[in-house]
Order: sequence, then C-alpha cells, then structure tokens
Amino acid sequence: MNRCFHWEGGVRKHPAFFGNIHLCDVSVTFFRSTAPAAVCYTIFTFCMKKILISFHHWLETIPDKLYPFKRQIEGKWVRGKQAYAQAVEEGFALLGPGKLRYRIVFYRGAWHIVGSVVSMIAITYIAQRVFGSDTALFVLLGTATLALCLQEFILHPKRYGQTTRKGIFDIVTWVAPMLVYVAYLVS
Repeated sequence: MNRCFHWEGGVRKHPAFFGNIHLCDVSVTFFRSTAPAAVCYTIFTFCMKKILISFHHWLETIPDKLYPFKRQIEGKWVRGKQAYAQAVEEGFALLGPGKLRYRIVFYRGAWHIVGSVVSMIAITYIAQRVFGSDTALFVLLGTATLALCLQEFILHPKRYGQTTRKGIFDIVTWVAPMLVYVAYLVS
C-alpha cells in the first residue's frame, strides 16, 4: 500500500492486519493501529530527515568534487574527488588524524567564504520576502551561526574527527563575512 489510508466504498480505512508503507525508499511494516496517521507522520519526518541529510552531504562535498589541484594516483594525473581524497590522506599520514595541510585548509576556507556569501544572499531574500522584516534577518543570521557552531564543534568532530582548531578556523571563515554584512547594515 502506498499511503497510510485507502478508500473503500467512500469510507476511509487503515490497512487490515499488516500494512506496508513504501515512501522515500523506506519500508515500514506496522500492526493495526489506532493512530496510523502518527505512523505516516513519523515516516514522513524520517524521509525528510534523510533528504535533508543527503542534501547537506551533497553541499558539503562540492569542494571535494571541484578540487582543482592535480595529483598523481597510480601513474595517472587526476583532479577532483580522487585528488582531494589523496591530499586528505597525506595530511592525516603526515600530521595525524583530523589534521590537514594548509593548502587544503585554505581551499576549504575559500569555499566557506563562498558558502557564507551564498547563505547571506538566501537569508536576506527569505527575511525580506517571507518575513518582511530587518529583525528577521538578524534572527536568521544568528540561527545560522548557531547551526554552524553545532556543526563544527559537535557533528564534525564525531563524524570526521575534526580538531577544535579547525572548527574555530571554519567558524571564522563562515562568520567573518556575516559580521561584515551586519556591520554594513547597521552603519
């Protein structure tokens, strides 16, 4: 069954005995329930979380895919993901886990600045078009900064073994353009 409720003879019914819900490549089997709508909501939330995490991962790996510096791997000169992965591995081997060479740190920092500018444009658009308020702009920028702190100091150390020093550098490269923008708006 492709939805939580189906219609039979104009009556809304939930699946008899067992029901299978296939949504967003997730298959959940549940018993007859008094609240199948809650199951649908849970599955929808799970699917949206899966989609948002996939989108975040896609955004996070754009610099890896566009890595411009060529590297020699197995006798072939390559760019992009393979070259980036090799550069990261060399940095880990040379400096230890979670530490990268300065070339990659500055490359990622440049992408953070680009991401910050794109985020500020999107946040300004949302604040003006959706909320119609300058206060909303400052609230959204503050929320974005808190989300970045969560990402850099909690999520990335768990997922990638990122050091605190790199987290601070990443926060500075994200937040510095935002501070310049806020200073421009306030003046």
